[in-house]
Amino acid sequence: MKSLDWFIFQKINSLIGHFFELDILGGFLAEYLIYCLFLLAFLFYFFLWQQKKKVPYQEILILVFILGLSFLIYFLIRLFYHRPRPFVIYPEVFHLGWFLSKPDSPSLPSGHTILAFSLAFAILLVNRKIGWLFLVLAFLIGLARVFVGLHWPLDVLVSILITFIISRLANHLFKF
Repeated sequence: MKSLDWFIFQKINSLIGHFFELDILGGFLAEYLIYCLFLLAFLFYFFLWQQKKKVPYQEILILVFILGLSFLIYFLIRLFYHRPRPFVIYPEVFHLGWFLSKPDSPSLPSGHTILAFSLAFAILLVNRKIGWLFLVLAFLIGLARVFVGLHWPLDVLVSILITFIISRLANHLFKF
C-alpha cells in the first residue's frame, strides 16, 4: 500500500515531462533559484545597512542563528537516518533527479528547502513585506524539488517545520 507521501509526490511529479518549458522552469527553481535568493538576501541586508547607516548586526545574527541551527539539525538527521530519494526507489518515475543530485545522498531533509526557508523566515522577522516574497520563493523551491523527483513532499514539509521552529526560537531569543 502506497502512502500519502507517495500519493502527493505522484500528483506533483506527474506534471513533469509534458511541457518542455515547465520542465526547464522546474529544474531552474529546484536547483538554481536558491542562488538568486542568496543574492536577493545580500541586497536586502545591504540596503538595510544603507538605510540604518550602520551594520544591521542583530538582523545578521538572527540569519546566522537560523541558518546554523537548521543545518546542524539537517546534518544530524542525515547522519542517523537515510531516506532514499524518490527517483532511486521508483526509477520508473519521470524525473530530473539524476541530473541534479547524487543518487546515494539522503532525501530527508531537503537542504535547498532548509536554506530557502531559513533566509525567508530570517527576513520575515525583519521586514514582513519582503519576507513574504521570500516565503513564496522558498515554497516554489520546495515544490520544484518534489516536481523534479528529488524529494518527497514529507522531506520538504519537515524542512519547513525545522526552520519555522528555529525561527520562532530566534524571534523569542532576540525579542523581535
